[in-house]
Parts: sequence; structure tokens; C-alpha cells
Amino acid sequence: MVRVQDQEVTYGHPFSAVTASLWSKYDTHKHVKQVDVIDRHIGEDGRLYSTRLLTMEGNLPAMFRPFCPVRCIHMLEHVVVDCEAQTMEVRAHNINMASVLEALSASDYRPAPGNSTHYHINITVRAFPNRKRRGS
Repeated sequence: MVRVQDQEVTYGHPFSAVTASLWSKYDTHKHVKQVDVIDRHIGEDGRLYSTRLLTMEGNLPAMFRPFCPVRCIHMLEHVVVDCEAQTMEVRAHNINMASVLEALSASDYRPAPGNSTHYHINITVRAFPNRKRRGS
């Protein structure tokens, strides 16, 4: 089973304001229990690279509960910010329970006309991603 969600939005705010909110967006999120910075540095190319570990807790759908002995999911988030080009890429994926559920998120932020910011996100969730499919 694969579920894909794709969404595009243009925010009526400048790139600096929209992307600055990423660093605190989990502060009041009810499912995110902890955010740990694993690495953050400026690369030789002048871009900011950040890796964070997100610890999330919440109710799993009933169909997954027999297969998931834990209620805590760990996500690894990789962020690359290019201030000169005004682009930001955010990639996240779960690092535990991956044999039961694989969640991948890819977000991109780019400048848009009128001092706005274009945002695109693609989320793919696969149940039992390592299971052989029929006919393969």
C-alpha cells in the first residue's frame, strides 16, 4: 500500500520569513516530543546544512498497531539552505519501524513574484515497504 500526497502553496511572505519559521515549527506540534540537532554547519559552498532528529509520538492507525510495538517514531530531517539563491530543501524520513512503515517527505521553498515564497511538498508513505509484491 502506497499513499502519496503532493501539494503546492504560495505564501504571501518573503523567503526569509517563511524559511525562518521552519526552525521553530515543531515547538507547538502536538505529536513532536523532542527535536535534537545532530549537525549544523556552513559548507564550503556557502550553504547551511542541518540534520535534526525528530521524536514523534501519537496514535497509529488501528491496522498498524499489531505490527508496531512502539508508539514513538524517529524521523531524520535534512535541510539545505542557500541564502544567495533563496532556496531551501527539506528531506525527512523515518529511521525506526521502517520494515512496517516508510514515510518520506520532500519539501522545497523558492522565491515567487511579489515578495512571496513558493512551497512544494511531496509525502510518500508505504506500508510494509520490504514485502515482495505479487508478480515480482
